[in-house]
Amino acid sequence: MRGMKERAPQPRRTGGADADERWAAAPCTDLARAHLWDIDHDGNGEWARAESREQRRQRHENAKAECMECPALAICKPWPGQTGVIAGKVVTK
Repeated sequence: MRGMKERAPQPRRTGGADADERWAAAPCTDLARAHLWDIDHDGNGEWARAESREQRRQRHENAKAECMECPALAICKPWPGQTGVIAGKVVTK
């Protein structure tokens, strides 16, 4: 009797990587670039004195561009009450 084979990963469904590998490769997890997505930078939906509106707009545009290339984009979802750039979109209150 033949032993059961271990099931191989399904590259069409997962893109060849599991969720942990996708998150590890996500640009928002890189500490050098994490400030682009930082919800405290946005003042959690309030006006943030640390940057001008133009600086915030540019930071959001940079973050959204990086999100579009992210391997974890398909599994990225905002938490309730979370603000900032999430899954390539600016989320506000």
